[in-house]
Amino acid sequence: MIDGRESPGGHSTWRRIVGEYDMRAIWESTRQDAKTGKESKELDPAAFGLACGTLWGLGLFSLTWWLIALDGPSEKPTSIGKVYRGYTVSPRGSVIGLAWGFVDALFGGACLAWLYNRFIAARESR
Repeated sequence: MIDGRESPGGHSTWRRIVGEYDMRAIWESTRQDAKTGKESKELDPAAFGLACGTLWGLGLFSLTWWLIALDGPSEKPTSIGKVYRGYTVSPRGSVIGLAWGFVDALFGGACLAWLYNRFIAARESR
């Protein structure tokens, strides 16, 4: 029961809305510290990277369409377009931004999770 309300089938309303996906899948494994006996959780770099990539890609896609709705399409270069080649505030640019943003945050999120796991391992080995 995540949100406090039970459904007739015993599943919470939240689980019915999002399906059986469990956010704990990002926390792949636990490690027990030999000195203290405490468990620490490690991030799964692939799952974390995929989550970051999806959020950033869709966020940039949505932001582009928001700008198109407010100001109309524009082929002028943008600051993001200097980093993500081909990105402009246009329908074509929104798809390019989605792809670049997904790939960028996929690798960035995976690297961040990998570093997190290394820092946790180093802290526990002290």
